[in-house]
Amino acid sequence: MAKKTHKVRQKKHTASLKVRERRQRVKRAYAKGLTQDEIASLENICRDTVVSDLDAIKVEITRAIEKKDMAQIMLLVQSNHDATLRELWKLYVEAKQENTKLGCMKQINALISDTISVYQRLGLLDKAAEKFEISGVELVVNYPNGFKPKEKNK
Repeated sequence: MAKKTHKVRQKKHTASLKVRERRQRVKRAYAKGLTQDEIASLENICRDTVVSDLDAIKVEITRAIEKKDMAQIMLLVQSNHDATLRELWKLYVEAKQENTKLGCMKQINALISDTISVYQRLGLLDKAAEKFEISGVELVVNYPNGFKPKEKNK
């Protein structure tokens, strides 16, 4: 009987781990701007599962925001990319061909861009600026050929 109970617990743990891994992939795809239908097709799951995963992800993030736990929020977002980033750096270091190294660097850049995109979508960059009382900082950008973007109405 004890063996059977252990196997049931092990199956539940494995299933739970698979769900968490899938949700991480769903979160990355969503951060890249994929639609729910595209994510469903990519993951070979139904759209309702994608909706359910996104709802669970939003609840998790909302709980962290309600607690105003910036460390937890950043951890939730960053955890998506860390393992992949480590693997890409490892591949880069071990690569013999320049094309492989270049491909790794492009992927690393994309992952970092994805992370920043998620921070922006969640409003974490603004919240971090407020928390650290960063305000009134003027960003100076030198645009090519005299280009200047339109200013936002305040």
